[in-house]
Amino acid sequence: DQCIYEWRGANPSFILNFEKNYGAKVFTISDNFRSCAQQILPANAVIAHNKRRYPKFLSLTRGFGGSTQILAQKDEWEIAKHIAGEIADRIAAGQSTREMAVLIRLYSQTAHLEAAFMEKNIPYEIVGAPEFYKRDELLPLFQYLSFAFAEAEIAESGFPEDPKQIKKYHEMFANIVNKPRRYISRDIVDGAQRMSRQTRRSVIDVLKHQKEVLPKRVQQQVDDFCETIRLLLLRLKRPAHKTLGWLVEQIEYESHLIRISGQMEIGQSRVQTVKALIEFAKMKNLRCGEFLAHLREITIQPIPNPGNLPPVKMLTIYKSKGLEWQTVFVPGSSEGTAPFVVSEDKSDEVAKIAHVEAERRLFYVAMTRAKANLFLYYSAEKNISPFLDEAKTPSLLTQIDKLAKEVAAAPDFRRESEQIEFIERLGQLRLDRFFTRWSNALHPLRNHWHSDFQRWQTHIRDAEAAEAAYREALTQYQSDHEKVERQVRKFEKNIRESGILIHKFKSAYYPVKIGQTIQFEVMDDGGVIAVSGSGMVGMVDFDEMPRFDRAAVIWERSAVIIGRILSDTQVEARFSTLAFDNTHLQSKVSGWRKPSPPKDALRRFLNPNFRRGLITIFGK
Repeated sequence: DQCIYEWRGANPSFILNFEKNYGAKVFTISDNFRSCAQQILPANAVIAHNKRRYPKFLSLTRGFGGSTQILAQKDEWEIAKHIAGEIADRIAAGQSTREMAVLIRLYSQTAHLEAAFMEKNIPYEIVGAPEFYKRDELLPLFQYLSFAFAEAEIAESGFPEDPKQIKKYHEMFANIVNKPRRYISRDIVDGAQRMSRQTRRSVIDVLKHQKEVLPKRVQQQVDDFCETIRLLLLRLKRPAHKTLGWLVEQIEYESHLIRISGQMEIGQSRVQTVKALIEFAKMKNLRCGEFLAHLREITIQPIPNPGNLPPVKMLTIYKSKGLEWQTVFVPGSSEGTAPFVVSEDKSDEVAKIAHVEAERRLFYVAMTRAKANLFLYYSAEKNISPFLDEAKTPSLLTQIDKLAKEVAAAPDFRRESEQIEFIERLGQLRLDRFFTRWSNALHPLRNHWHSDFQRWQTHIRDAEAAEAAYREALTQYQSDHEKVERQVRKFEKNIRESGILIHKFKSAYYPVKIGQTIQFEVMDDGGVIAVSGSGMVGMVDFDEMPRFDRAAVIWERSAVIIGRILSDTQVEARFSTLAFDNTHLQSKVSGWRKPSPPKDALRRFLNPNFRRGLITIFGK
C-alpha cells in the first residue's frame, strides 16, 4: 500500500509475489500506533479501491482523539491563506512548528503557500527544492522580462556606462537566447556581446545587422528571437500575468520543459510550476515592472522570526514517507492533483489503471502521516479528489464522529432501533480488534445489554429461517417465470410464421375491420373463441393452422390484430402484443404469486455490519 517510488524502479509485484517466489511466510502487521480513527479509517476506505494489493486493514490502537477535516476553498490562494491562518493560530496556542507539516503533490503548489506564509510571518522550509521564485524553470521567464526592460532602457537612454550593468545585461542575453533551444552557437553569442560592448549598441541591434553573415538556418532562429523581444517590449506595461502567459505560448516554453525533463512527470511538474507563477501574477494584478520588483523584494527580505521558531516544513508526499507530525495539511486533495494526471497515451487502459493505483497509494501515505489532525483541502474551482469521493469520506467521517460521541457518552439507548444503528456503525467501521484488544470502553454495554443480546440472537435465527424460505420460494418463482417466458417467445414465433385463422360466426352481425384488436377465451372442450370489443367474433380454426403449436399459446391473456379479411366468414389475425398481467398469469400457470421478502425490520438482523458489531461488543 505504500509502494510509491515506481518512477525509480519500485513495483508492488516485488512484495505481492514474494511469498510465492521465495516460499516465505507472511506476517501481517495491521495495528497502527501513529494515527487516530479519524485518519486510519478514511485511509483504509481510500486504499481499499486498489485491486493490486494485499487485503490488509489498518487497525486502530489510539482511539478517537483526532480530527480529519475536508475543506473546500474558493481557489488555491484561499487554501494557502487558510493553511497559514490555521498554523498561526496553532502557534499562538503553543503548538510547536516542528509538529506541523504541509504535504504537496507537486512543488508548483508552494507558490501561494509561500506568499501566504510570508504574510503571516511564518518561517518555512521547502524540503528538496529551492523557494518557488528561485526555481530553474522560472528564472528564464524573469530574465526575459528583465532583458526586455534593459532593451527599453537602452532605446530610451542609450547604452549603460556601468560595467556591472553591462555585464548583467549580456549575461541575461546569454541565458535566454537558447531557451528554448535555438541552436545559436556560443561563438555567435560571444561575438554579439563583444560587438555590443565595442559599438555601445544593444545585442538585438547587433544581431539584426550581422544576420546576413550567419548560416541560413541560424538566420531564422535569430530572427525569431529578435521578433520575440520586439513583441515583448510592446507588452511590458501590461499586467504581468497576461505578458507571461503570452511569452510562454510565444516561445513554446511548456513543450521545451517537457522535452528537456527526461521523465514526463518531471516535465509536467515544471509546467505546473509555470502555470502557478502565472496564476500568482494574476492574483497580485501587477504590471510587469511592479511584479519583478515584488519578486526581488520577497526573495531578498527574510521573514521576521523574533521567536526563533523552527520552520514549518513543506515537502512532497514522496519525501514524507516514514515521517509523522501531530498536524498535517494536504492542499492538493482535488481532482487533477490527486490523482495527478500525466498527459500520456490514454489508449493504454492497463497503464492508466496502474497509474491511478500508484497515485492512490501516494494519497494514502499522505493521509497516514498525521498523528492527530489532518486537513484535506480542495479548490471549489475543481472537484474533490475522486479518491475521497469514491471512498465516501465525508459520510464516513460523520459516522466516525457519531460513534466517538456515543462511546464517550456510555450510551443508554431508549429504542431498539437506536441500539441496532449503533451496533451496525460499530460493524461498518470494523473496530472489533480495537475494542477487544486496545479499549474496554464497551464493557459496560456488554453487561447492560446481556438480555438484549439473547433477544437479538433469536431475531437472527428467525431472520435466517425467513430468508432461507424466501430464497427457496424465489428460486421456484424464477423457474416458473422462465417457463412462461419460453411460452411467450414460442407464441410470438408461431404468430409471426403462420398467423391465426378465425372462422367468423354468422351471428356476429357487426363488421370486422382490419386493424381491430381481438382477444381469446378457452371453452370447456378446449376450443378457442375470438372476442372483440363488440362481442364474439368466431372460432380459431386449428385445422387450417397445421404448423401452429396450439399448446404453446397462453390464450386467455393474449391479444392480436386483424391482418386480413379472407371472406365474409374468415379473417386472418396477425400478432400485435401480449397484453397480460404478470401476476395474474403467474398465478394461472403456477398457482402462486411472486414471493415477498422478509420485512426490513427482520432482515436488518442479517446485515453483516450488525453481526460484526455484535461480535465487537459481546465477543461471540
